Amino acid sequence: MVYYVVYKASKNYNNRSLIPARLRAIGCRQINKTFWEFDKEKVARVLKLLEKNHPMILKRTKEVKKRSVADGVVQDLGSLIVVSFKAPKDEKEKVRNVVKKAPCIRLCRRVYAFYQLHSRFDSKNELIDVERLVALIKAVGGGVNLFPKLVIFNECALQRLVDETKQHMEKEILGIIQDCMQIYGKCLKNECNQKQLNEALRKLRRQFVTARRKAMYYEKWMGFDFSKNLMRAYRALLKLKRYSQRAEISFISHYSANEEIRSLSSKMAKNK
Repeated sequence: MVYYVVYKASKNYNNRSLIPARLRAIGCRQINKTFWEFDKEKVARVLKLLEKNHPMILKRTKEVKKRSVADGVVQDLGSLIVVSFKAPKDEKEKVRNVVKKAPCIRLCRRVYAFYQLHSRFDSKNELIDVERLVALIKAVGGGVNLFPKLVIFNECALQRLVDETKQHMEKEILGIIQDCMQIYGKCLKNECNQKQLNEALRKLRRQFVTARRKAMYYEKWMGFDFSKNLMRAYRALLKLKRYSQRAEISFISHYSANEEIRSLSSKMAKNK
């Protein structure tokens, strides 16, 4: 049976080269930076070698497993499709922006995991799934490796991954709230004109829609509840929208008044 391991690179630069060398020495095969493949009999040795680098072991299964959540606690994420890719240097930002729209789990740099039964929680196909991500990477000239039917082997890594995913989603929603507050503050200081405000509002709305869809997906997949922060983000957007509407009405009224004054002045000049 084939196994895989993902680990966090050491902060010590010298150790970063030692770990790959030691993994190769025991017969592991590198796929992408800190993502490696090895045989079942090497599990204990790999865990021992990487014990200080938060190793996560994944194994291939014959059947697709459903996720399991009990009393708000994730027991099993179910079968995952892991995507390992390399993108051209000038297309990395484009790929990164697409990944942000996907309800996936970052395992390490350029390695992401998707739920195998994606359509169960995204029946309307509103989010980026593994097929659309792969199609984009190939379209920009990148290379992709897919590893289906993988499940997490060590439980401690499962909980860490779940916690990191929740924190990342919360950070994304809070980022929208902070951006709304920042734009609102600039408006009050007259540091943001109507055009800039409208452009910022459109961008934040798109971000909110994507974040809400992802949050709903994670709720179904892992049992998370982001409703409070999503409501805060919605209220922040609504506040910004109402300010934009008031500013626009004020601008139109001011413009109309000036037009009326100019028209009256023109008539008075003709009468003279």
